[in-house]
Amino acid sequence: MKRLRLTLLVLIALISLVNLTSCTPLILTEECDLIRIHIVANSNSDSDQKDKYLVRDAIKNYLEDALHEKNCIIEARSFIQNQLPQIRQAAILTLESQVQVRFSREFFPTRAYSDLVIESGFFYALTITIGEGRGDNWWCVIYPPLCYLAPINSAGSFRYRSIILEWFRK
Repeated sequence: MKRLRLTLLVLIALISLVNLTSCTPLILTEECDLIRIHIVANSNSDSDQKDKYLVRDAIKNYLEDALHEKNCIIEARSFIQNQLPQIRQAAILTLESQVQVRFSREFFPTRAYSDLVIESGFFYALTITIGEGRGDNWWCVIYPPLCYLAPINSAGSFRYRSIILEWFRK
């Protein structure tokens, strides 16, 4: 039985190597149906940067499930536009601070996430500006929901799990 598992593991490893050598990143352009979220901090002070992430978390939580249920970009855009007052209220309640919210087309630079690249261009964006809006900003794609992807060179750490290795160890 162990010999069979070892043979299968070697075969899977060889197939994986062939697949890995042919992998190319997925490149998305402004022609793709994406909606981005853009949060601009009041300033670059530590407290204002922390506030930016609090707003990010509150808005992502507010929108995540609802946007996941949308079947197309038109439904997602309509939902966000109709929810602008509620989105603004959620941000204000999070910070008790002045917040501006708008939904429009904005220019974004190229951004790389592991094997996904979003080229620069104009995209629909939910923009939340906190206070003066003079601080560093944060953005990601909220439709389809890609905010969970870690940007390349981010400080996050990941723990990888191999189902095949777990199966082989049994």
